[in-house]
Amino acid sequence: MELSEYLRILRKRVWLILLVAVLMGGAAYAYGVSQKRMYTASVMISVGGYIQSPNPNATEIRTGVELAQTYAILAKTYDILKAAVDNTNATVPPEELQTMVMTQVVTNTSLLRMSVTYDDPVMAAVLANEIARQLILNSPSNLTPEQQNQLDQANAVIARLSDQLEKLNAQVAAIDRQLEADVVIDEGVRQQLLTQKSGLIEQINLATANQAQFFAIVSDLQERSNSLEIIELARVPTQPSGTSPITLTVFGVIVGLVGAAGLAMLWEVLDDVIRLPEEVTEVLAMPVLASIPRFGSRRMGYHSRLVTLDNPRDPVAERYLSLRSKLLFAASRHASKSYVFTSSGLREGKSLTIANLAVAMAMADLNVLLIDCDLRQPKQHQIFGLHNDLGLTALLTVEPPVLGDYENRLEMLQDFNECVQEPVKGLRVLTSGEIPHKPAETLGSIAMQRWVQVFQNADDVDVILFDTPPALAMSDAAVLAATTGAPIVLVIRAGKTRRKIAQETLEQLRQFEVDLRGVVLNYVKPRDLGAEYRMYYSSGYTIPTNPLRQNGNLELTPADRQRIAVEEHEQEQ
Repeated sequence: MELSEYLRILRKRVWLILLVAVLMGGAAYAYGVSQKRMYTASVMISVGGYIQSPNPNATEIRTGVELAQTYAILAKTYDILKAAVDNTNATVPPEELQTMVMTQVVTNTSLLRMSVTYDDPVMAAVLANEIARQLILNSPSNLTPEQQNQLDQANAVIARLSDQLEKLNAQVAAIDRQLEADVVIDEGVRQQLLTQKSGLIEQINLATANQAQFFAIVSDLQERSNSLEIIELARVPTQPSGTSPITLTVFGVIVGLVGAAGLAMLWEVLDDVIRLPEEVTEVLAMPVLASIPRFGSRRMGYHSRLVTLDNPRDPVAERYLSLRSKLLFAASRHASKSYVFTSSGLREGKSLTIANLAVAMAMADLNVLLIDCDLRQPKQHQIFGLHNDLGLTALLTVEPPVLGDYENRLEMLQDFNECVQEPVKGLRVLTSGEIPHKPAETLGSIAMQRWVQVFQNADDVDVILFDTPPALAMSDAAVLAATTGAPIVLVIRAGKTRRKIAQETLEQLRQFEVDLRGVVLNYVKPRDLGAEYRMYYSSGYTIPTNPLRQNGNLELTPADRQRIAVEEHEQEQ
């Protein structure tokens, strides 16, 4: 499918796509407004003690990373959450709080980020910090009371020794200032100061050694691969989390547009109905002789829908004039004056199409003979408001004149004149007459063949149009075309005829080895014809009259030739 085809489908369904987009956007906005404003607070926990080690080994790092995954699951267990709820006096039960907690291990690290989403920003931060605290208290890495007491005592001794070292260093510094002063000191006093300094240095060395021992004790207690530590407390969030109603609305509109456009494309692919001239060419590999727009209404009678007679300047009538031009052009090249019109099924507009075409040809000063060969459901007498007492079936009971006799001029044949009627100047209509018991045998009879030969050789008949039953159900059209040598024009109703049905009809006609001249696409929606239809026909058109004749063969008027040239140029574009 080309880009132009996609654009055509989108343009065809544009209102439906926009409607779905608006509905989706409205639904998304309503959903966003109806939701509570939620706030998310996060706390960061470090797993393992290798971060404090100046030279951590690979085993310690790997252990911390793996343990972080485990603590991410333990943080959402019932006991941890219940303890956090009890200590914070939160109103949310632990089961519901579990759905509000989200844990995430930072990639390739042992850092665990734990978030709590709550409708109260302060409570969200309080719960996050309390859950982290409870996780540390309930973890196997928590110090025993004896270890904690030992750690506290060691830290106290380290602090006391630090104060002692500070004082000793201050005393040594004071002695050094006295020794370095410019004032002359007695030798006895100097020796006394030096002895005092030496004693202070011994005390400093002893205190430093003791402090190192207690630092080792603290380090042994703290350096554990399974330790937990809060490195960043949760702060009270100031902005609500989640997606805002405006963002949800935009997202809903986008989803609606994409979804509706996709459904429109899918519907077009699955739709087996022919709607456009391009589809006829693609599916049937047949030329489209004319695309007739939908006009009138079903409540209108047949007679009021003869647009070529009532309003020949109407754009719809112009389409029938275009069909007339192409058939006359084909007739001048192939020396054919007869055409068999058929369709795939019922109610495809075949009879109305051939009636309007017959009027258009008669108004071009052609002698047209329209024969209603639909001996099952004839319509031409209804369209033109004619009686149907005598018609084709009555004429077939009369022996046709011998070819070459003077009486072969149809206007001089009394039997023919009794059966034929002339609703429009230049147009004679031979209605079906009484419906026979065996329509197919009647059309395939020797009498039918001989009368058709008379019509085709008559000097006062320029064009013969046969209205036949649907070709898929009955073989009347194919039999008539095969016996008379007349080409077939297939009428298809846009929006009704399915591709498979049209293909089966065409295949059935080809089995009779008849000449398939082209397709008339009927009841096309004006919007599917595009701007070309509206622009080209908006200025009106003068109906061509009095086509030239040479040696009994049809010749086109200059206006008809110009019309065909314009249409061929537009198709190339």
